[in-house]
Amino acid sequence: MAFTYTASDLATDDATKVRFYTGDNVEDIGILPDNANVQDAEIDALLTLEGDWKRAVAAVFDSASARHAKDSSFAVFNGQFSRSDVARAFANKAKEWRERWGLDANEFALLVDTAEYSDTLFSRDDFGNTD
Repeated sequence: MAFTYTASDLATDDATKVRFYTGDNVEDIGILPDNANVQDAEIDALLTLEGDWKRAVAAVFDSASARHAKDSSFAVFNGQFSRSDVARAFANKAKEWRERWGLDANEFALLVDTAEYSDTLFSRDDFGNTD
């Protein structure tokens, strides 16, 4: 799994911004289960799919939430650790991040296979999705 983070690139590199703002900026001490890091290729794909680094940050939080939600809870020293609490925390971070930047979770850029994409935003409701 590829991991790249160079703090001096924070002002100019969108992938570095995503790592910094998600806290996934130390190799092998990542935000995913088992301290895994988000892969460079995943960040690059989210930057393309989401259209900018701010939306990609929220998408990484969503992904971390989903990955933690699938793991089970466990007990440690007479206490219980719930992965659902961790998943909920990441889901809340995604929501807070979108609110901070005025991003609507129900909007997305329409992507096409030609390496060009439309800047026109559509609501998921335009396609019959009511969640």
